[in-house]
Amino acid sequence: TLRGGYNWLQATNTSLVSTQMTFGLGLRLSSMTLSADYTGNVASASTPNEQANQNYNLSVSHSVNDRLLISVNGSLQQSAVAGTGQTASNVTTTANLGLKF
Repeated sequence: TLRGGYNWLQATNTSLVSTQMTFGLGLRLSSMTLSADYTGNVASASTPNEQANQNYNLSVSHSVNDRLLISVNGSLQQSAVAGTGQTASNVTTTANLGLKF
């Protein structure tokens, strides 16, 4: 599956404008599923500093049999404030093992 979107928002009675783009791709290959997503946000106001956020997600799951599921997920979140040189990154990974009784 292919998914995506674009949002534009201007808050009432303020100069805050926010845009968001989302893209994603999901593939099912027999007993394995692969999913990748990207989300980018930019928020700006009447000040020169605008905030930008980017999120990247990747997940893989594999059904070994009808009772055992293994999945691995990873994400990278980046934030930056324009004009300041300040950036922050956060990496998260998880691994899951699912069993049916």
